[in-house]
Amino acid sequence: MPNQKKLIVSHAPFCHDGSGISTRSNNIMLAALPAVLHGCYLYGIPAVGVVALSISSAIIWEYLINLLTKKPSTIG
Repeated sequence: MPNQKKLIVSHAPFCHDGSGISTRSNNIMLAALPAVLHGCYLYGIPAVGVVALSISSAIIWEYLINLLTKKPSTIG
């Protein structure tokens, strides 16, 4: 069987549009903004606290992981 097709294994994403990671991250934040604003409107200050805690926790963990892996900081 000389004409067998071989399976090509590669990593995702399979569709590329030329945008970078920062552009994709900004689009995700923009898409989440209406839900965050509506949640803050409905639930008030506790919702703002949850959002602030989530963001600060993500920043702190990224900083700690960068320290542990001895990579340059990507925050800022």
